[in-house]
Amino acid sequence: MEFCKVIQLRRKKKAYKQQKSVLFIQQIIRQTPHINLIKNNKRKTKRNLKNKASHPCSYIPSQIMEYSDYDSQVALNNASQFNQKIEEQHKKQCEIQLNAQKKEVEDKISKVLSELGNMSKNSKEALGLFQQLSQLSPLLTEIGAQVKCVGDELFYKLYMQYRNVFKEFQENVNECNVISQQSLQGHSDPQKMKQIRESIIKIANKLSNINKNVYQQSQRYVIWVDFNDSKDNKQTLIHIQKLYETSLVVKFYTDVNKFKQDYSSYKGQPIFLILSGQVANDYASSDGRLFSWIKNEWLQKKEDNRIRGIIIYTSDQGVKFLKNKFESDESKLVKRVTANTNEMLEVLSGLITPSKFCRVIGIEEFSALFQNNLKNKLTRMHITPPTNPLSYYSPQNFDYSKMFNEAYNTIKKYKINFQPDAMKFDEVLDEIKKIYSKYPNNEQKIAQQMIYLYSLEKIPFYKLINTTLNTLNEALILVMMPLIELFQTAIFKFDDSSFPESIQKGQPKKMYRGSSIPDENYDQLIKPNELICLPSFSSFTEDIEIAKRFLKLNNFSGTKECIFVYEHKMGSAQFDIRPKYVSPESFFKQEKEYITYPCVAYKIQSIQQKETYPGSMEKGEFYNEITLILN
Repeated sequence: MEFCKVIQLRRKKKAYKQQKSVLFIQQIIRQTPHINLIKNNKRKTKRNLKNKASHPCSYIPSQIMEYSDYDSQVALNNASQFNQKIEEQHKKQCEIQLNAQKKEVEDKISKVLSELGNMSKNSKEALGLFQQLSQLSPLLTEIGAQVKCVGDELFYKLYMQYRNVFKEFQENVNECNVISQQSLQGHSDPQKMKQIRESIIKIANKLSNINKNVYQQSQRYVIWVDFNDSKDNKQTLIHIQKLYETSLVVKFYTDVNKFKQDYSSYKGQPIFLILSGQVANDYASSDGRLFSWIKNEWLQKKEDNRIRGIIIYTSDQGVKFLKNKFESDESKLVKRVTANTNEMLEVLSGLITPSKFCRVIGIEEFSALFQNNLKNKLTRMHITPPTNPLSYYSPQNFDYSKMFNEAYNTIKKYKINFQPDAMKFDEVLDEIKKIYSKYPNNEQKIAQQMIYLYSLEKIPFYKLINTTLNTLNEALILVMMPLIELFQTAIFKFDDSSFPESIQKGQPKKMYRGSSIPDENYDQLIKPNELICLPSFSSFTEDIEIAKRFLKLNNFSGTKECIFVYEHKMGSAQFDIRPKYVSPESFFKQEKEYITYPCVAYKIQSIQQKETYPGSMEKGEFYNEITLILN
């Protein structure tokens, strides 16, 4: 009993000190001249917080964060009511976002069907096929909306199903166009029309089956567990919620047992935890010791949950006692022990938007890294044609200098490991200006020149784009998206149909890519049936010997030598989505090079260790051949 009284007394003293500290800080803020600048720029600050381009790198002390009256009222609610209000706000934002996505898909499908309908007016047979295709429109629309909301393995499955169905839909549209033309010329092929009708029925069935599945949204959670039901803490959570909008939900718990009960509901979802020192620590009351419980759950069920990191937010005294204990724990779950709000927000931002360089990443981790709108945009680059012509990205229309300046500041702020030779922004901009100046109205020439620029070593165009994508930093990718879209559009517009015979005949083509993968990533990712993603634009070659030479030149210690192998159907029907053969326009014309779009998802079909040069004098050299499939 005496011990309990001592603990209670200590808690009261701590709460009193915290209250005095807050009052003291508020008094300083009122007396500090520069705070007036913040007050005079309220509108600007509020606009920046709402802007998607603004990012969680703006670490604002909770005492001077700006809140609406509604935000303040929400923060006064108890933990349960607070969480409910946040959920309601989040759902409204998601509905707005999904409706916008649904309209986008509807418009695209309506355009395709409208064009097909115009061509079918004089052909009864083709008009009948057009009507059947039109019936698929609502199903395709619903799938388009769902693609935005899924994650992890379900994200991959739906993504692949939608991709394949969309391909079949496009192929049938092309076939209908051919039949329309033949009908106008007095020719018809009853057998071909029968095949298309059967294909359309199959597509409708596939879409219906996909729609019957229930897909969970790929959602990230920031969860704060603290015995102290603090308004300031909840207002900080509201600030975090606004920064990440629909892609993240915040939760606040004062009851540890309630958190444990809800913990299973977060299964498979990325979780970022903020724990008070009292809640986390083992020497606390029986209601504490939460870190030990979480660690035990994590060790037992690593595959069932994905705790991205824990921050212990405590007092200055707590930092002294807890820092070494938690930050040196073998689980590496605790990323920081701090008493500073800004430091806590900075570490949290680094966890939510990491800045690490990855040439290969698991699809589960990839789906958890980005807000849904950006993830959706990246993963559909090789499925959906670009919406803007190349002229849209002309330096006369777009301010590249401003974009590069923002990119430089983002790289510095996030301490992104960018090589100096990849940051020669002026050289890249000069070359883009030259291309648009020389070919102002010729999209095919602009596309060819962009591919040539991408192949040069002396101008870091490809390094700039691919390093941006491979760092997986959401803030930097958002800033650099116009440059990424410029090259995506150039690849899409580039017409390679007159080059290799396999493209002219629409034959499947086997391609190879040499890549050195860090040992830790290899052991974690490279397994049969594992789902992986190549984040950047990727070069493949149709000659395995070229892939081997590249691998030998780019082999580093602590890495595994790998050659990715995959086969893709070529031809005009796949023009929108297939890799493009770029060697004729490349600086290195002998590399037989194909370029794939970024963020393509693959499934590992098989892994084989092979001798690099069988039968030669160079014995003992091996590489891992990793066979990939798109479906």
